[in-house]
Order: sequence, then C-alpha cells, then structure tokens
Amino acid sequence: MGRWSAQPMGDYISGPNHTLPTGGMARVRGGLSVNDFVKLITVQQYSSQGLRTLGLRAVLLPKPKDSPPTPNPFAHAYIGGGLVTEAATNVIPVPRARVQAMKEYHPPLGCRDTLRLDFNENTVACSPKVREVLGRISAGSLTRYPEREPVEAIVAAYLGLASTQVALTNGVDEAIHVLFEAFLEDGDELLLPVPTYTMYEIYASATDARVVSVLAGDDLKFPFERLLAAVTPRTKIIAIANPNSPSGSAATRAQLLEIAARAPQAVLLVDEAYFHFHGETVIDLIGTVPNLIVARTFSKAYGLAGLRLGLLAGPAELMRWVKRVLSPYSVNSLALACCRPRSKMPHISIGTSPKF
Repeated sequence: MGRWSAQPMGDYISGPNHTLPTGGMARVRGGLSVNDFVKLITVQQYSSQGLRTLGLRAVLLPKPKDSPPTPNPFAHAYIGGGLVTEAATNVIPVPRARVQAMKEYHPPLGCRDTLRLDFNENTVACSPKVREVLGRISAGSLTRYPEREPVEAIVAAYLGLASTQVALTNGVDEAIHVLFEAFLEDGDELLLPVPTYTMYEIYASATDARVVSVLAGDDLKFPFERLLAAVTPRTKIIAIANPNSPSGSAATRAQLLEIAARAPQAVLLVDEAYFHFHGETVIDLIGTVPNLIVARTFSKAYGLAGLRLGLLAGPAELMRWVKRVLSPYSVNSLALACCRPRSKMPHISIGTSPKF
C-alpha cells in the first residue's frame, strides 16, 4: 500500500506473499502450503525511509542467473549492465530538509529592450579599456583554466592589502555564499538589518543557522541601536550593506566600529557594493579590526555585471577559511583579464573613481 510500497519489496524483502519466500521468511514456512490454496491477501506498507534503507537489497537479490522460473519483476530493467527497478522508478533523491525550507529567489528577468532601473546596472558602459582587453583574448587562452591568485595579488596591492587578505569571487553573490558556508553552523545566528539585499537571507537559509532580522523604522534609517540590542553570544555574522539597497541608508564608520567591538565573536560583513556612490569605506581597517570583512563588486560603477566579478577582503586569519570553501576556478578568465593592469591602474579604472 502507498507510493513507497513497490511490489518487488514484498516479493523479495518483507514477504511472505511469494511462492518462493525470501528475506529470511523460508525459516517460518515452506515454498507451498495449504495456505497457498486459500484466498489470502497480505498487505504491506513502506515509508520513504524504509524503502531507501531496504530497496537496494531488493535490487541485489533477484540477479538473472539466480532468478526463479516465475517471471522476474526486475528482468525488464536490466539495461546495459545496470538495473533500474520498479521500486527505483518510484523513488527520487530527497534534498536536505534545510534546502527544502529555503526561500526561492526568482530574478525579475524579462524584456531587456528598455532600461531596467530595478537592477541598478551601469546605464552607460564599462571602460573602453575593458573592451580592448576582451578583443585581444585569444581562442587558445580560453582552453586554459583561470588562475585567480596572480590577479588577486594585483588587486590586493591596488587596495593596499596583502594577497592573503583578498579573495576574488564570482560576483558578490558567491562572496556572501562562501562566507556563510565557512562560518555559519547549527546554533549560530545571522544578524540582518532589513529591508536589505534578498540573497543574505537566502544563502543563510541553506545553512543550519538562524536568521535574526532587525527591522528599520518608518524612516528606513540604519537601525543602529536595535542592532546592538539584538547581538547575543550566538551571533556569528552581522551582514550590513553600506550603503543599503533598497533604502539608501548608511551606517557611519563609528557605528560599524562599535558593532564590531560589541560582537568580537562574529564576522562583521560590510557589503560596499554601492561604495562608489557613497564615498565612505572601512576597507582601510582590514587587519586592524580583527572581525571585519568587506565585500566589493565590479558590477555597479564599473559596468561589469555580465563578467561576474567581486571580492572579499579581510584579515588573513579569516580569509584562509573563506578560501578553503571557495572554488579555485569560479572566476572566469575573461573577468580576470580585465583586472590586469597595463600600468599602475587596472582596466576597470574609471577616471577619478575611488579604488574598486
């Protein structure tokens, strides 16, 4: 009975509704008895967990050479040396419960023939130097795996940091993802001022941590006092978009320093995706504030959203764990090529714009 109770499970595992009892049932009855001439109906029901636990035994028992003369319920499924059983066709892999509970994010994709202000994309263009670099990319260079570390050293030097303090990522989305994977576990809390960028909560929901939202007031200003009050010993990451999207509010440098000091056990992630439109940064405090990590993107001011390039900067002691989770080839060769300077300035340099 039920969707998980395939016939072969009764025939070969939980019997005795088969004339050749298996699964250990032969010790309690013979192949035939008087009961076989009486109308007898047995009912069995498996749970999904029971089928996952015992299903492989039903697959392995009825090998063709050992099959009884009665029709083999698995015979039709021997294809190319593999076995696909009736039981298997009724079962699909089940993801982690945490993944099943995740919120879904559907990008607001649609017609791109008109200007989409909701994406906060550069409405002009990337630097002409980027187009020059892309035009010189050879077909042969695309056959090689990308090497991120040499370019990380260039970017780090440009920011006045050590290469051990910087990791290039496939956009800031990957930066957030790997940071959460590296530091959030069961019992931890992510402290999140809201409203803010949706993906913080989504990536956190894939971990076993709890998201603690701190709601801004009606004026949408940065909820500094409420955030401090929400800090607990379980707080493991505090994620602050500065300036924030969609509200445009910003935390002051003094406020960020106070938050870092109040939660020394937590990573303070300051996402400076819109730094170029704000002008204030805390990236100069990397290495001085031991729990500070800064994220930057090349998607907004530099107009490289299609190349998917971002970075994380933080103390080497924290970045070593981020880099352990980070894929070595997640940043593609085209994006890396656009960060290699001809002189002292990277190709992504735009006039007198601040660094990255």
